[in-house]
Amino acid sequence: MDAQKYQNPYSEKCLQLFLTEDGKLQEDIVSKIKETDENFEKEIRRTLPMFKPTGDFSIYTGYCGTALLFLLKYRKTNDKYYLDTALKLANNALDNIDETTSVRSKRLSFLNGRSGPLALAIVLHKLNGEEKKSDALIERLLEIEVENSSNHDEILYGRAGYLYSLLFVDKYYGPVIPVECFRKVIYCIIKSGWRKSKYKNSPSVLSFEWHNKNYFGAAHGIAGILHALLCANEMLSEDERNVIIPNTLKWLAEQRYPSGNFISSEHSNKDRLVQWCHGSPGFVHLFLRAYKVYGHKWLLQTAMDAGDTIWERGLIPKGYSICHGVAGNAYSFLALYNVTKKPKYLYRAACFADWCTQYPKYQGMAPDRPYSLYEGIAGISYFLTDILDPENSAFPGYDL
Repeated sequence: MDAQKYQNPYSEKCLQLFLTEDGKLQEDIVSKIKETDENFEKEIRRTLPMFKPTGDFSIYTGYCGTALLFLLKYRKTNDKYYLDTALKLANNALDNIDETTSVRSKRLSFLNGRSGPLALAIVLHKLNGEEKKSDALIERLLEIEVENSSNHDEILYGRAGYLYSLLFVDKYYGPVIPVECFRKVIYCIIKSGWRKSKYKNSPSVLSFEWHNKNYFGAAHGIAGILHALLCANEMLSEDERNVIIPNTLKWLAEQRYPSGNFISSEHSNKDRLVQWCHGSPGFVHLFLRAYKVYGHKWLLQTAMDAGDTIWERGLIPKGYSICHGVAGNAYSFLALYNVTKKPKYLYRAACFADWCTQYPKYQGMAPDRPYSLYEGIAGISYFLTDILDPENSAFPGYDL
C-alpha cells in the first residue's frame, strides 16, 4: 500500500466471483451486503435519539442525511417506519432553519443548506398524503434568493446545489417547479461562470472559484456545476446547451494528470485524490450525463477511462464514505453499468461493496461524523441498498 491507496486485490478475470452467468449479483454477495447493511441500520437507529433538533440538520453530515437514507429505504420496502422517521427528522430541520443564525441556514444548497431539508420534506409529505403541506413548502423553497452576488455556485454550498433541490422535487414529487424558476438559477450560474472566466482570462468558457481557488471536482468545482446544469438539460437555452457547456466540457476533459486522473484544482501537480469530491469519480457522473444529452462517443470514453482510474486506485485508505471513500467511488461503477450495461461494471461495484462489508478494517481516517450520510455509515448503507437494485441507483444529492 502506498500513501494514497490499497492495492486492488480483485481480478476482472473471474467475474463469476460475484456475478451469475446472466450478469446478476451472486446470492453470497447479496447476503453479505444485506447482513452488513442490517448491522449499519441497527447502529443508525440506536443513535437517532442522540440527534439534537437544533444541531446539524444538513443532508451532508446532519440528521437530514439519515432522513434521505430512510426515504430510499421506504421506496424500496414501503415500510411506514422509514417514512415516519424521515418526516420527523425533516420537520425538525424545518422548525429550526429560520430560527438559527448558523451558516447552514444561510446556504442555498441541497447538501449543506436550507433548500435540502425543504425539498426532502416536500417529497416526504407528498408520500404521506399531505399535499397541502407540500405545496406550502414549495412556496418556501421558491422564495430562496439566488441572485445575490455573494452566493457561491458549486454543488456543496451554492446555486448548483439549489438547482439540484428543484430537480429533486420535480423528480420525486412531480413536475411542479415553474420553468422560470429553473431559468433564474441557471442564468445566475452561467452569468457567474462567464464573468469569472473573462475576469481571470481563463481558457475555459465558464470558470468558478471557491475560496479563491479554481476547483475542478464534483463538490466545489466545475464538474459538479456542469453536472447539475446538464441534469436540467430541458431548461437550458440553445446557446447554453449547444455552445457554452460543450466547449467547457471539451476544455475540462483535458484537465488530467499523466496518470489519467482528473486534476483537483487549477495548477495542482499533486496526483493524490481519487474520490467523489476531488478527482475522477465525480467526473464519471458528469461525462455520462453529458453523453446522455449529446450522444458523442468521446464523452462515454472519457467516463470509462476515468472508471479505469477508479478501479486501479479507488480503494483509498481514507475510508468507506461516499464523499471521500470507497462507497462513493463505487457509485461510478453503478453509473457506468446503467449506461453501458456491461457486467464488468456491476462486478467492479460488487468488489467495492465487498470491501465495504469489511468495515471498519480499512478505515484509515476516522470520520468526524461517523453516522452521517456523506462521511459515515449512513452513506455506506445508502450505497449497499442501491447496489441491490443497480438499475435504479443514483448517487444521493448529486445524481437523479
